[in-house]
Amino acid sequence: MPVTYNRTVWRNHIVRRSRTYTETMNSDNSRTDTPAPGEIFQQGTPLDEEHLNNIETGIESCAEAINDLEDVKLEETIYTSSIPTSGWTGSAAPYSREISINGILASDAPIIDIVQTGNYSTDTQICDSWALISRIVTRANGLTVTADAVPSVAIPIQVRCLRHG
Repeated sequence: MPVTYNRTVWRNHIVRRSRTYTETMNSDNSRTDTPAPGEIFQQGTPLDEEHLNNIETGIESCAEAINDLEDVKLEETIYTSSIPTSGWTGSAAPYSREISINGILASDAPIIDIVQTGNYSTDTQICDSWALISRIVTRANGLTVTADAVPSVAIPIQVRCLRHG
């Protein structure tokens, strides 16, 4: 549920000759000082119950929203696969290839990246082939990969899915 908060735009109270008083002599020779703030240039926002409780309500709503987030659990599933050099369809770009990954859902929006081998020459070829991939779409138990050209080497991939538990 969305949290709403009515923000207070606070304004300083600005006066000329602030903290000044008018002195009055009383009949018993005592003095009475009456505040005489001078000319008000800008009326400030009152520091009162209404404004302070608005702040407290906003803080309380944020705390509740954070607590609600703690109840939302994400489950991470990591799949590994490979984008092969064979089995592509299409006689011209774009080429497509389906890859089976048991358990992946059509509704997943995974983070997909290459898995490097640690060998500079091999990893350079993998990166070059990875650059040819233009699109990857999930489907039930697999991926559909689209490429501008058929990769020259197999591309080892990791597919990271986060789902609400």
